[in-house]
Amino acid sequence: MKMARMPFLLLFVFAAFASCAKMDDNGDLGGQWQLTEWRDKATGEIKATNETGIYYSFQLDLMQFRRIDRGYYYLARFYNRGDSLLLGDIYSWGKELAETEEGVGNGTTEKKAEPAELTEDFGVSPDGKFAIETLNSSTLVLSNGQARLKFRKY
Repeated sequence: MKMARMPFLLLFVFAAFASCAKMDDNGDLGGQWQLTEWRDKATGEIKATNETGIYYSFQLDLMQFRRIDRGYYYLARFYNRGDSLLLGDIYSWGKELAETEEGVGNGTTEKKAEPAELTEDFGVSPDGKFAIETLNSSTLVLSNGQARLKFRKY
């Protein structure tokens, strides 16, 4: 009798966990991307390569901007319009702590940010918009008025 209830119990437990999971529907965009080339559109100068350690990550409707040589990162809501990405609210995590002497800050680890704060470190335009030039399972190319950014899936 107890063995007969086991399949029903397992089915119930599986259904309970599966119903709580959110599905990432970002397709090829989902996951982590390593910057391989950041080219300034005005001058043609290469501002960063894969050695710089810049990463963009996409999961659900969140986008993370991270540099290996920094002790903080940014998170933003993003909107994928098929041919473009638009950034929503942006927050920095740990920036005040990383920028103070001895890593001691005012205790704040979260701070609202503007797209312009990400321009120098990540190639984000002040309006927070990117055109998607190329997107497949291994390559992502984003551009805006200032830069063209090439990534590889990492």
